Amino acid sequence: MSEQNEVSENLLIQSKGDIGLLVEAEVEALAKDRAILKIGDKRGFLKYDELGARPRVGDTFEVFVEGEAVNGLLVCSILKVSAVKLHKALKDAFEEKRNIDVEVVGVENNGLVCDVMSVYGFMPKRQIEVSHINCELENYIGKTLLSQIIKLSNDGTVIVSHRASIEKEVLKAREQVITTLAVDKIYDATVTQIVSYGVFADIGAGVEGLVHRTNLSWSNAEPAEVVAIGDKIRVKVISLENGRIGLDRKSLTEDDWMIVMSNYKVDDIVDGTVTSITNFGAFVSIDKGIEGLVHNTELSWDGSIKGAHQSLKLDDKVKVKIIGVDEERRRLSLSIKRVAQNPWKEAEENYKPGKRVKLPICNIVDFGLFVDMGNGLNGLIHQNDISWQGGNKFKAQYKIGDEVECLVLSVDAGQGRASFGIKQLNVDPWVEFLETKPVGKSYEVLVKRIAKFGAFAEVAEGVEGLIHISELAPRRVSQVTDVVNIGDRVRATVVTLDAVRRRLGLSLTAQPFSADDDLDQPAPEAVHESSNATLADILPSSLKKS
Repeated sequence: MSEQNEVSENLLIQSKGDIGLLVEAEVEALAKDRAILKIGDKRGFLKYDELGARPRVGDTFEVFVEGEAVNGLLVCSILKVSAVKLHKALKDAFEEKRNIDVEVVGVENNGLVCDVMSVYGFMPKRQIEVSHINCELENYIGKTLLSQIIKLSNDGTVIVSHRASIEKEVLKAREQVITTLAVDKIYDATVTQIVSYGVFADIGAGVEGLVHRTNLSWSNAEPAEVVAIGDKIRVKVISLENGRIGLDRKSLTEDDWMIVMSNYKVDDIVDGTVTSITNFGAFVSIDKGIEGLVHNTELSWDGSIKGAHQSLKLDDKVKVKIIGVDEERRRLSLSIKRVAQNPWKEAEENYKPGKRVKLPICNIVDFGLFVDMGNGLNGLIHQNDISWQGGNKFKAQYKIGDEVECLVLSVDAGQGRASFGIKQLNVDPWVEFLETKPVGKSYEVLVKRIAKFGAFAEVAEGVEGLIHISELAPRRVSQVTDVVNIGDRVRATVVTLDAVRRRLGLSLTAQPFSADDDLDQPAPEAVHESSNATLADILPSSLKKS
């Protein structure tokens, strides 16, 4: 073969015939770097470097005809045979929409990398399943999926779809599931999606329903705390409305709360862990899935701890007493203070009603005095129990630290309260005044207050009455101060008396008169109580009717 021919054999020309085909070739002769092949009634050549070794005359090969040289020899390749066969197999599978097995070997953005007949293919995420994917894409690695080639490009791009292979059967199965749906029917489902208000579950063939969080577990915990995507759960159909399927899991599971709570009862003292601190108290876990509230009022007996943040922090280990169980609402009421003995019980024994005691003032507020009872307990002397006259002028008479003598009125260990009185140490001035049978009698009175409708005057210490404007003078009076002013001493007659309501009507115009001894004047003990009189209580009946 001439040098010119050897050079020209490398120049391929486009022609028809055997080019692009796989053909059987026989070694006819051996040249310097190639074998001369007999291909039917044509000749071709194959370079030795494609064979890896020098062949022998008479050997046969399957070769791929790449082209034709200018000298008429066919340019052959044995290395491209497998690639051509593979491409043909891919093309046949693509055109026939044949199902093939592909192995998932990796994950890329929005899809899977697959081994498709020993070449890389890509499966977009939307082509993986007919319904929602219920797991991470990484979980598909190593799996073999029945798929179809849905795109085969000249550049070698291969796109495959598992969905295309299963969609027809899945749709058929889905139709079967939908036509047999019924309330109360039970399914083995797979969790496909978790949201704040519940979970979506596949009951078969991609048919999904919602398990609302209230129907998910007895604890009503966050859905993500109860199940995970891909979990198998047993559910019951509870509603079928407007194409939406409502499911229930809770009724098919045991009530863990009740099971655990069967080990506990009210008044048990147990160990717990602080899980949350709020403005109104602290939540304490006493067992798996079981926690209760220690309200701020249950932190200390003396009320010195106003909020849980003052004495507790997250993960603190505490002893608590179970004081209430609400099975319907799955709630526990716990107490820290009741783990220790109630000091109010001892106070009930030491402070019997009617006992005279001397106690120091520990606080002064608008409505009274707080006194120190010892053991961190405080009692209240209400402003209405400081003096028979009442009012809030007591603040000027007392200061913190003063010891006051008072009478025990009541101690309530259950409520943690104690009441004391100072005025009860003395006789009610109203009782003494009633004993004088005052109706019809004339008294020198001291004007204490002025109102539009009359003047209030002190008849005796601790006893006041109202001189209505109509009783100031025989003539019509426009303004009370036209007749009397604060500090004036005048002569007035008692014209009306309501001892129960402590109402006393006075008149500057009425003359003394003889009253019936049987006038409605209750016995002194009937009015020997704390005074809670209001402005309405002390108005005379004549003004009340006007």
